[in-house]
Amino acid sequence: MANITFSIEDDVLAKAKGFAAKHAVSLNSLIAAYLSSVGQKNTAGEKSKNDEVLLAYSLGKISLMTAAQDLQVNDSGVVFALLRASGYPFPKLSDDVIDRQVDANIDFFRKALKADKPKTKKTART
Repeated sequence: MANITFSIEDDVLAKAKGFAAKHAVSLNSLIAAYLSSVGQKNTAGEKSKNDEVLLAYSLGKISLMTAAQDLQVNDSGVVFALLRASGYPFPKLSDDVIDRQVDANIDFFRKALKADKPKTKKTART
């Protein structure tokens, strides 16, 4: 694996680091995924395999997990970064899917926050 060095504006780097942190991926993996996708573009104007996968995900034909597997990345944040870089829109989710995801996340956070909550002893005041 090769190491590269390049120059980048401070504000661009700060935004990229923020994006990576928000999506829980490393800056290195985002750049590697982007460069990989650039290298797979066809010069004849045909869509690359990555473009086909991203388009299928954008249209809701495949799941996020399937897209990550097909793109050979192990993080959904990288899929989001590639989708954004490709210019394809994010998929539209049905209200039912959104409701299920919200409910699942509420339950997860409720359990996680209650589990981490330290138990305090009540002391009697005299």
